[in-house]
Amino acid sequence: MDGASLITSMTSLGLGIPVLIVMVFATWTTNINNLYSASLSIARMMPRVRDWVITLVSGVIGTLLALAGIMDHFVEFLILLGMIVSPIAGVYLADYFLLRETRIAIVQPDPVPEFR
Repeated sequence: MDGASLITSMTSLGLGIPVLIVMVFATWTTNINNLYSASLSIARMMPRVRDWVITLVSGVIGTLLALAGIMDHFVEFLILLGMIVSPIAGVYLADYFLLRETRIAIVQPDPVPEFR
């Protein structure tokens, strides 16, 4: 069943408005979570900028990208991400397993004395 027939079925059952309300709130909560995560990440990189400015600018940029149709290029973005992240992970793994002298020594804390 594709999306068009599902919408047609819900509308024919008289559930158009309730389904619309559920879809709006589901999209709203998802996008709020995305905006919150983006704002936290950017605020960590730019601590001198006020939080509300970061949130406002992130929201406007996200809205403009959505209106521009960025989702049409999502698969290409995932392919590019896969091509970039894999070699970086390989460098980290090779450094960890092959260049043992660069490992950071993990210091074990002193055991806590038992109280009797």
